[in-house]
Amino acid sequence: PTLVEGLSFLVGFGMFGILCVIFCTWWLVMAKSYMDFSSPLLKWMSGAAYGVYIIHPWVVNATTVLCVMILDAIHATREGGRISFEVKDSVFVSSTELESAAFLWVGWII
Repeated sequence: PTLVEGLSFLVGFGMFGILCVIFCTWWLVMAKSYMDFSSPLLKWMSGAAYGVYIIHPWVVNATTVLCVMILDAIHATREGGRISFEVKDSVFVSSTELESAAFLWVGWII
């Protein structure tokens, strides 16, 4: 890359970093201003928060595997192929093309 491209990259990501801090601070202020209350339901939910924190990765991963299995079973890919994953730069990626983006929305809703 040229010097101009490198500088524009640094400035662009520098701006994103600043915006990220501003956005997170704004959310904290809004939460403190408008969400600082309690109720019996919230007290009950806060008692279960740690359990949810520990258990939710299992539920999310199981749901993701189920969604991939369903898409594979209904042959949602182009040319009727299978959904495949490969390792690129130590990361699992899938370049499988689905017949329709609607399949992704259904999976996201599930």
